[in-house]
Amino acid sequence: MSHTLRVPDDCQDCGACCHGYGPRFVQVSGDDYERLGDAAAAATHFIGNRCYLRMVGQACAALKALPAGRYGCALYPTRPQPCRDLARGSPECLAVLERGPLEPTAPK
Repeated sequence: MSHTLRVPDDCQDCGACCHGYGPRFVQVSGDDYERLGDAAAAATHFIGNRCYLRMVGQACAALKALPAGRYGCALYPTRPQPCRDLARGSPECLAVLERGPLEPTAPK
């Protein structure tokens, strides 16, 4: 059975790509870290010498739930390059939408 995925008109209506498994979900480069400015320390964490966006449960710590089912990224203007590269409606975006919501996991 085939169905058509609804691609939101605005990424801030969705937030699906801001959900993932594990602390290495989005790697942050040195340029990304610098662009994050004052928010970098709170929004990221290091595993060894590599930097990643901080995850809370299965969502990026910068993702904020807003009224009416919308989402807001607290880092949107300065977001890391991997977040910038994921274009709305791209095959990667469609794959995330197709995946659907993540199943909750027990805290470790």
